[in-house]
Amino acid sequence: MGNRGRKPKAAVTSGTKISKCVQPPAWMGPHGKLLWKRILPKLGGVANDIDYDAMVAYCSAYNTMIEADILLQREGLMLSNERGTVAHPATRIKAQALDQVRRYQTEFGLTPLARLRVQPVDDEELDALDEML
Repeated sequence: MGNRGRKPKAAVTSGTKISKCVQPPAWMGPHGKLLWKRILPKLGGVANDIDYDAMVAYCSAYNTMIEADILLQREGLMLSNERGTVAHPATRIKAQALDQVRRYQTEFGLTPLARLRVQPVDDEELDALDEML
């Protein structure tokens, strides 16, 4: 085979490359839509059409993270109530969304370490894989 002695590449074995023209769902928040339009063109060799739902989840989590951050900037990290001063509930929401964003970034190869493991597969390699299956 043509990859002897090198690290194995993560292969996309089904589906077609995701189109740069695919639009995010209409219900997605504005920050998620901006991320979608910024990231999707850069995922051409990694993401394919079966990754649409994962892309939606990634961008939605990103939108939630940004919305929580905006709320925290406006209202502050701490709130006062009858029990005293407590952490704003949006701190937990932001942390959970950030955790989801990090996981999707890893899945799509959007961190430096993840890019070492996830490499796009060219069309010739996909054709060879399809023939083997």
